[in-house]
Amino acid sequence: MVLETNESRVIEARVLNSELEIAVVTNPSHSADIVCETFEEMELVAFCPPTNPLAGKKLTLKQLLASPLVLKNQGRVKGVLMNLGYKMNIAVQCEASETVKAAVMMGMGVGILYRNGIARELMTGTVRLVNVPELKEMGIKSSIIYDRRKLLTPMAQDFLKILREKRDSMIAIDKASNSQRSNRIASLAPSEDHPFPSLPPRLH
Repeated sequence: MVLETNESRVIEARVLNSELEIAVVTNPSHSADIVCETFEEMELVAFCPPTNPLAGKKLTLKQLLASPLVLKNQGRVKGVLMNLGYKMNIAVQCEASETVKAAVMMGMGVGILYRNGIARELMTGTVRLVNVPELKEMGIKSSIIYDRRKLLTPMAQDFLKILREKRDSMIAIDKASNSQRSNRIASLAPSEDHPFPSLPPRLH
């Protein structure tokens, strides 16, 4: 088995030419000869520690980018924002997503990564999202592709199974994260018995 990267159109052409059996691409052509399965919806999000004043707040993209940022040095996000002409207040540049998360949790700035990359941290509550609607429009979708005219080899079938299991596990983690976040919000909502949080008695 050999893993390699290239542009989506190049990878798809190699699948159709029987040079590759299975690929994951972000811009499938939806050719009639290609089977295309959704793999991952990669939503771009901003995040910070729960103690950060921006946690849970709604910001415009311009407001977010004026805040100290933690970004991947060679990441797609930085390149897209630069191409769109945005000025960024970059506090820290990292080589890997794990380093971005570590820097954010140390309070060095607001991170921007794909949501699946911080799913576990969201689920455990170690980070919170900053609501930036414009970031959602910058997300990408990836798809599993293979040639419908040919039978997959046993090794390729095993690889396809691994990809599908990974996809399903990511969906499960995301659902658990959303459920836990909803439960936290519900626990803070006033009830009929306790419409407002109780306050300690006032001392005179």
